[in-house]
Amino acid sequence: MPWGPDVETNLAISSANHLKVRFIQQSRNQCNNKIKNIIMLKPVIINIKKLSDLCLEFTI
Repeated sequence: MPWGPDVETNLAISSANHLKVRFIQQSRNQCNNKIKNIIMLKPVIINIKKLSDLCLEFTI
């Protein structure tokens, strides 16, 4: 089967779609990781706020 413009165009489109899917998957994973990190840090942030409030009580 000879290679023509249609075959090359289809290969280019297929390759571009594959890269787009990979980019979306990686972006989604990065967002999920950031969300997980924020959720895990929330108790730490709350404890730091409580500690800072406690320190304010002692300095007043």
